[in-house]
Amino acid sequence: MLLNHEVMKKSALLFFILFSTWHAAAQYGYGDSNRIGINAGINMFALQTNNFDVKPETGWNIGLSMRGNYYNNFDMVFGLQFSENRYSVETYNLIGSKENVKYKIDSAQLSLLLSYKVVPDHLSFEIGPMFQLNGKAVVDNE
Repeated sequence: MLLNHEVMKKSALLFFILFSTWHAAAQYGYGDSNRIGINAGINMFALQTNNFDVKPETGWNIGLSMRGNYYNNFDMVFGLQFSENRYSVETYNLIGSKENVKYKIDSAQLSLLLSYKVVPDHLSFEIGPMFQLNGKAVVDNE
C-alpha cells in the first residue's frame, strides 16, 4: 500500500510539472492584446487665400488611441485628438504701420478605423470614418 501511495505522489507531481510547462509554453508569443497609443506633436497651419497675407504659426496637437484585436489580422482603432492651430494675418494698425495679428483655431478629431495587419507589429493599413470639429478663429490674446 505504501508503494502505491508514493507512486501516486510521483505521478501527481510529474503531471503537475508537465501541465505547468505546457501551460507556460502555450502563453509564449500570445498576440491577443489591446494597445494604447499616445501621440503629441507640433504643427504649422496656414490659410490659402489671395485676399490677404497669411503666415503660418506653430501650434500643437495631442491624442490618444486604442487598438484592439478584432479577427485574425484585423484590428479596430479608436482615436481622439485635440489640436490648436495658429496663424497670423498681416494688417495695418491705426497709424498706418504693418502689424501681424495672431489667430488660433481649436479642433477635435474622432476616428474609428478598421485595420488590416500586413506585417504584424510593424505595418498595417487602416480605413474608416474620421470626424473633425473645428472651433471659430479667435484672436490670440498673447
